[in-house]
Amino acid sequence: MISIKKGVEPDSWRYYRRTPGANFDGLDKTELRERLLEEQGHLCAYCIQRITGKGAVKIEHYEKRTTENQLEYKNLLAVCSGNETLKSQNGRVVVIFSKAVSSDWLTAFC
Repeated sequence: MISIKKGVEPDSWRYYRRTPGANFDGLDKTELRERLLEEQGHLCAYCIQRITGKGAVKIEHYEKRTTENQLEYKNLLAVCSGNETLKSQNGRVVVIFSKAVSSDWLTAFC
């Protein structure tokens, strides 16, 4: 289990998502990856293994990516490159948004 306190999205991401026609694939995500890793303590949201190296991290949408949610920061998780498709392959990953604590907390179970 990993608890993730979602913080403030990077400025570059906030500005980009406000751009007309913005989509998930249209921006350099270096700063976004770093912020997600910091929030998660450099741990994969799925397997909870330490993520090391810049090429070892991928960004995954917790809820299926749609036009409406593709740029929502709270819907994004950092995962190791080996687990990029884990959720869709075996369905064992569950993320719970707990309003009892705060709408900014989420917990992932493997």
